[in-house]
Amino acid sequence: MPNSEATISAGIMILGAFIAGVAASIRSSDPNAAGLRAGFIGGVLGLLTFISAAGLTPTGSLPRLVFVVFASGLVVCVAPLFGLGFGHIGGWIANAVISRLTTRAATI
Repeated sequence: MPNSEATISAGIMILGAFIAGVAASIRSSDPNAAGLRAGFIGGVLGLLTFISAAGLTPTGSLPRLVFVVFASGLVVCVAPLFGLGFGHIGGWIANAVISRLTTRAATI
């Protein structure tokens, strides 16, 4: 599978943050914070995977090294934002489903 190391961190960043948002919402916690943490963990895991796979090879050129440093910083900054968004969506969906179930149970 191409880019399988990126797939793992993206799955943590998106699905993990969504599930963390659902779980946090059910347990009366902040789903945004749970998603932010999951996104950060996914970004760090993706960065470590990239560094272990391709970052340890000798580059030989300064522009490539600058690009790797810039891209690594961008991943660490953007990944928590994806986690925040998907954690918020997970909490929102959990609240919508729970409120619909409690409303339906009250009318029966």
